[in-house]
Amino acid sequence: METGLASNHLIRVIIYVSSIASMPPSETTIAEMLKNEAGYATGLIGKWHLGINCESEDACSDPNGQGFDYFYGLPLTNLKDCGHGSVWQVWRSTVYRDIFLAFFAVVAGAIYLRMNGFIGKNGFRVIVTFATILTFSLYFMMKTMGHELHTDGEQEGYRTAVKLR
Repeated sequence: METGLASNHLIRVIIYVSSIASMPPSETTIAEMLKNEAGYATGLIGKWHLGINCESEDACSDPNGQGFDYFYGLPLTNLKDCGHGSVWQVWRSTVYRDIFLAFFAVVAGAIYLRMNGFIGKNGFRVIVTFATILTFSLYFMMKTMGHELHTDGEQEGYRTAVKLR
């Protein structure tokens, strides 16, 4: 499954929602296959960073145009260079960068911490709703991946199941 677009420029992620970069309409997604061939309801909760380009109504590359019945989340990446740090090497340490990073860390950090809670609650609500109606596939992608998730001391070593029906 394609979960990101690569470019041969310094910035290897889609930064702007208005960027013309997007997944080609001819690409078939897993969501489209599940929906069309198996009759699944499909949902995407979290981060869609394959671009949104709607040059024509019949060829829109947003999640709903790529086979997802339901989308709730962010239409872009979390602005991290996923490569070898080339963007940050070009942008050497300056006063402006330090001011920007301090502002970004405080404001964006507060917004992103709240966003995970919204995404998680909405994801659970979609699961409960879909499970009572039909067979479904939910692609759940938190806006920040690759960081450690810890449990509190009481939950360590145990798993609990959530009964949906």
